Amino acid sequence: MNRLSCYITVLMLAAFGCAQTPQIVTPEPQPQPQVKQPEAAAPRQPSEKLKVKTDSLVKELGDKDYRKRKDAHEVLDELLHGGRGGAVLECLRRARKEAGDPEVKERLERILEPYEQWRITGALLDSVPDIVEHLEKFPNLKKENDSSGKSTRNALIILGEPAVAPLLKALQSDNKKLRRYAAEILGETGSARAIDGLVAALKDTDREVKEKAALALGKIGAPRAVEPLLEALTTLDRFVSGCAAAALRQMADESALEGLLEALKHEYSWVRDGAAAALGALKSERAVDSLVKLLKGVYPSARGSLGDGPRLRSSAIQALGQIGGDKAVAALIEIYKTRSCYSDVEAAEMLGKLGDARAIGSLVDALDSDDRSTRTSAAMALGEIGGNKAVKALIPLLKHEDHMTRRCTAIALGITGNKGAVGQLLNLLKDEDTVVRAVAANALGEIGSEKATDLLKQMLNEEKKGPARVGAASGLFKLTGDETALNVLVEFSRGPLGWYAVHFMQNLRDERTVKTLIELLGNQQKSTYWYAWRALVKLAGNGVVEPLIEALEHSNWNIRIGVRSVLRKASRQDFRFDAEKWKEWHEKSGKNE
Repeated sequence: MNRLSCYITVLMLAAFGCAQTPQIVTPEPQPQPQVKQPEAAAPRQPSEKLKVKTDSLVKELGDKDYRKRKDAHEVLDELLHGGRGGAVLECLRRARKEAGDPEVKERLERILEPYEQWRITGALLDSVPDIVEHLEKFPNLKKENDSSGKSTRNALIILGEPAVAPLLKALQSDNKKLRRYAAEILGETGSARAIDGLVAALKDTDREVKEKAALALGKIGAPRAVEPLLEALTTLDRFVSGCAAAALRQMADESALEGLLEALKHEYSWVRDGAAAALGALKSERAVDSLVKLLKGVYPSARGSLGDGPRLRSSAIQALGQIGGDKAVAALIEIYKTRSCYSDVEAAEMLGKLGDARAIGSLVDALDSDDRSTRTSAAMALGEIGGNKAVKALIPLLKHEDHMTRRCTAIALGITGNKGAVGQLLNLLKDEDTVVRAVAANALGEIGSEKATDLLKQMLNEEKKGPARVGAASGLFKLTGDETALNVLVEFSRGPLGWYAVHFMQNLRDERTVKTLIELLGNQQKSTYWYAWRALVKLAGNGVVEPLIEALEHSNWNIRIGVRSVLRKASRQDFRFDAEKWKEWHEKSGKNE
C-alpha cells in the first residue's frame, strides 16, 4: 500500500468523516465516441421488428421516470454496437427527424453524434494524403472540446503509421493550433519516423507546440532526442522546460545522465527541479552526491519563482527514494534528522518506501513531534518498514488525542500485518471518529485476525455511517470472502463517494473487484476515476494483467484509453490497443520473473 496514497486519503476523509451512507444516484449517461470502422455504420434496411423495438425505446427516452430513460439509452447504445448497427442508425435518424418532443430529440442527438462523426472520420481516413486540408476545417481547432475533433484524434491514433507523413506535413502548417494538434498525435502514434520533425518543433515560435513536441518525444523514447530535450530543459521558458523534463523522466535514458547532473547547478530553479525528477527515473547511484549537495545548499541559490523552496527539495528527496541503495538511504536519514519543515514528510515517505530498518530510530523519535504532518508521516513510514520495534512504537499512538494520528496509526499497523496490534485495533472499532473505526476495521482484515470476524459482521449490519460501514465491509471480505461485504463495496464504489470504497478495494485481487475498478475508468467523477486508475496500476504491478488486456476491447472508449494508460504506467511499455502484443509481452515478462 502506497504511504502517500493512504495519507492523502485520510486527509480527504477528514471532510467526509461524518458522511451518511450516500444514496447511489447514477448520472444520466453521456455517450462516448466508439472505436468502430466506418463501414460498421453503413445504412441497412431495418426489419419491421427492429422498427417496432427502436420506436418503443425512443418513446421511453421521453418518459418521466429517469430509470426508464437510462435503461432505454443503454439498450439503444448496445443495439448500435451490435451487428445491426447500420439498421438501428437508420431507425434513430428517422425518429430524430419525426420527434415532436424537443427533449427526446436532444437525447437522440447525443446518442447519434459519435456514430455520425465516424462517417466523417471514415471519409478522412479514406483520403489520408489530404488530412491537413481536412483538419484545418475541423471545429476542434477553434474549440478543443469539440466532439468531432476528439473523434478524429482517436481515429488518427488508431490509424498509426499511415497518418505520420501527413501529420508531419501538418507540423509545418501556418496554423499554430494545427501544429499543436499534429505534435500531440504524433507522440501517440509512437512512430520513430516522427522524431526529426518533433525535434525541429522544439524550436517552434509557439510555446504550446514546443511543449507538445517535447512530451511527444518522451512517449516515443528515441535516444537521439536526448540532446535536443536537454537543450529544451535549460530554456528560460519554465513551461517548455517542465515538458522537456517530463519527457526525459519518461525516457529514463542513461545517455542523459551527465547533462542532468549539470542541470542541477543551473541558475534557474525550474531547471534544477526537472533535472532532479529525471535523475530519479534514471536510478543511478552516481546522482546521489549531486542531489545531496543540492539539498544542503552547496550550489549557489537558484533564481526563479521556485527558488530553493519546498518543491525543489521535494523533487530531490523523491529522486533519492527512487534511486535507493545504501548510499541513498544514508543520505535520506541524515536529511530527515535535520527536521526541516520542507523535507520531513517527503523524507519519511521515501524511507518507508525503501523499507530499510536503519531508519526506524529516527522515525520513532519523530512520533513525539508536536507537528501533525511530521508525526503521521513517521507513523506511516514505520508501518511500511514493519517489524516488532516499529509496531511497539506505534501502538501508544492509537490513544492519541488527535483523530488524524489515530487514523494513520491504524492504517500503518494494518500494513505491518503484525498480530501484536490486534487487541488495540479491536478497541478502535468503537472509536468516536467514524474514519478511525473504518481504517481499524480494514486493518484487522489486512492483518488477518479471525477474532475480529464476528465484530466486523455486527459492525457491517449496525453501522450507520458510510465510511465506517465500507471499512467494515472491506475488513470482513479480506477475512472471509463474504459476498454481502463485497456487494457493499461495489455498490458504494459507484456512488458520489466512490473513491473511498475504491481505496479499500485496491488490494483485492478478486475478479469482481478488478472488473468493477475497470468499469470505474468510465466514471465521470474525477476522484473516483483516479483512485480506480491508481488501484489498477498497483494490481497490474502485482500481476493482475489479463482482465486489463481483455478490457482493451471494451465498448466504452474512455475505459479503453484508461486501461491503456494503466498498462503503460505499470509496464513502461506501449503496444497501444493491440491486445495480442500485450499478451505476448505479459507471457515473456512472466517467464522472466
